[in-house]
Amino acid sequence: MSSEPVTAPKVLKRGAATGERPNCALCLKNSQKCVYDVPQKPRTHVKKLEDKIQVSRPGRQAKRDEQEAFSQAFEELWGTSSTFGVDTSNLIDRKAPSAEWTATESVVQADYFPVDVLNQLIEETENTNLALDPWAFETIPIAQSTTTESIFPSESRSIVPELFASMQINPNHRLSADSSQPLSTPSLSSMQGSLLHSPSSAPLEDRVTALRAHVLIYEELPEHIQTPLLDLFFSRMAVFQFDMNIDRFRSSLQESDPKDQPHPAFLFAMYYCASLFSSDEAVRALDDLFFEIAQKKLDNAVNSVDHRMIDLIRTAIVLSSSSYSRARFRPAWVFGGLAMRLCSIVNLQRITFPFSSMSNQHPKPSSRCFDRKSYKGRSRRFRSPKDFVELGEFIQLFWIAWTMDRVGSTSNGSPPAMHWTEIETPFPLPLYRYADINLVNNQPNTALYDLFDDSQTTLVGDLFVPFFDVSILSGPLHLTDSTAYDTLRSASCFYIATFFLNEASRLEDEFIQPSVRDGYLAYCVSHPLGSATPSANSVASFNMTTGVSDDVPGNDLDADEPKPVPTEIVRLQNALIKFVKSLPAHQSNPAQIVLGGLPSWGLNQVSPVCSTSDNPSEQSGQTWGIDPETVLIHTGIHTAFALIYQERSDFEPSAWAQAVSSARSVVKILHMVAHVDFSRLSLVMVISWRIVAHVLLNEVKRQRSEGNEEEALQITIDVELVILALKRFGEIYAVGTTSADYLK
Repeated sequence: MSSEPVTAPKVLKRGAATGERPNCALCLKNSQKCVYDVPQKPRTHVKKLEDKIQVSRPGRQAKRDEQEAFSQAFEELWGTSSTFGVDTSNLIDRKAPSAEWTATESVVQADYFPVDVLNQLIEETENTNLALDPWAFETIPIAQSTTTESIFPSESRSIVPELFASMQINPNHRLSADSSQPLSTPSLSSMQGSLLHSPSSAPLEDRVTALRAHVLIYEELPEHIQTPLLDLFFSRMAVFQFDMNIDRFRSSLQESDPKDQPHPAFLFAMYYCASLFSSDEAVRALDDLFFEIAQKKLDNAVNSVDHRMIDLIRTAIVLSSSSYSRARFRPAWVFGGLAMRLCSIVNLQRITFPFSSMSNQHPKPSSRCFDRKSYKGRSRRFRSPKDFVELGEFIQLFWIAWTMDRVGSTSNGSPPAMHWTEIETPFPLPLYRYADINLVNNQPNTALYDLFDDSQTTLVGDLFVPFFDVSILSGPLHLTDSTAYDTLRSASCFYIATFFLNEASRLEDEFIQPSVRDGYLAYCVSHPLGSATPSANSVASFNMTTGVSDDVPGNDLDADEPKPVPTEIVRLQNALIKFVKSLPAHQSNPAQIVLGGLPSWGLNQVSPVCSTSDNPSEQSGQTWGIDPETVLIHTGIHTAFALIYQERSDFEPSAWAQAVSSARSVVKILHMVAHVDFSRLSLVMVISWRIVAHVLLNEVKRQRSEGNEEEALQITIDVELVILALKRFGEIYAVGTTSADYLK
């Protein structure tokens, strides 16, 4: 036998033995014994919740006390209630948790929820903000680390009573269901003057701090600031090429179901856009906060697949256009692309004509790929339009998003988010026309793919559809009548002009031209990777002339020899000419000045199309001026021609003179609008002016190189006029100043 002593098995002492077989597996693995002092009771789900309530109670109680103190101070700050407390009639009766309740009162070992535990859990985990918001937003905190201490400086806790009274914001005052104040377009002076009920004598810094705290806590604006700010947005939204049914939006504010109310991201996007025009410095100072809240709520809604996708598309559009106006080009381009991606999710690009209840139905997914089928099925969660008027609003919304995406593509040369061949949705009509869907379906329709139909010499669609009413024809047609004004214009012309402008700007990227791209790829295949990249002209000559690389001896072409023009340029030019021939009579001339009348944006004008008399003496009092949409259309047309001829001049040198002529035509239009309010001009005008200025600057260099100083001076004057127009535009939108500085 071995002399080594036998070691007794090691015991894991944890108390007295229970006689029960252990289940931790460690003892069994090591052949050891395990004893227990006290039988371990299983921690049920209810016990975990009770512990969570117990731990979180002090912090939540402190947060509730801070918010109640803030509510009282804020009411005093804005002079809307007494200084003794808040109006408890508007608060939800929330009893404080009993101090006698502890987690040791009854140890529950069963997996069921007693009623008292559920009630306690709901009370403790419920949002502790004052429940004063009838919209019931699905709010998400801006920053989890944001506390009351970070919002209020220590000295702001004792605020001067005079400062409180000057603010006039009541957090208990919300939009009432019987509110009948219209959100139509009142005068700008009355709206901007009513943003604050009375001139504030409080320091701006304190007003900004108080308003910022109100927005962070309640995630909304006070009513007397919110309502005029929304009115201000509606009065300016045409400048951003945005439109919507204001009456329908107004009614949605009063919906009882939060899912039928406007998405908070859209509301804060409108605040962000309108803050640019606000006369209240405190509101303008919060534009970054409005942008941050709108962006975060938009991101959260996209991640959670919010069914209010239409509001999310509107949010992306407004954020994009507002960012462009502030010269924030990168976020503007990103939001424009996001708007088109969201449109693709709900297939707004595939609304079929003639319109019916099935026009907005999503296409049948492919059965070959299950993943693709399940992904497309998600779009069915989003609601369909309630009626044909809302269907028209969906169509209009898609083309607005499409415009913002194309504007970004034109301005920075990036490719658009959606190619025109994927679009089946027809151009929009004024919303009121969709009420009579049979009349709309009986009219000819213009689609984007019709623009390149060579079988038609003119467009036969709805560029000008005279939906005239008998009452309108009985007298002079005043443009103050919105219905009458809509009969004289069609959004199709604007969208087509924007499309041609973008397509012409994309011609500069030679890689998108198939005839040039093939030569480029052939050159890359026949040369090593280290060789120099060929120029556009050399590749074009390679592909369209000899079919042999231009670096082969004996194949060099004369630089002055005309080369075949790529078919992409010819096709686009022919389509643009066809569009010009199809313009309605009232939009065929950008300078509709009659009887010496000055250009004006006034709405009390009479169109000669429906003039009641052909006698010039009787028309002497009927002066009518320039329609801003017509000016925009012709500016886009001439700019597109300038770009097309500029690209064509690489193959036909004589086309350069036509490019310069088209660019100078834009300057002539600029002379016509020199006396108007630039705040009503579209942001697309800035892009056109920048393109035209570059064309003219190249012409100045060419004239000076040839010794034509006088002609160069005349064109320089045109360039200076464009720069002055951009600076004047920059007094309202920062993008104008940025563009002017770039051209200097």
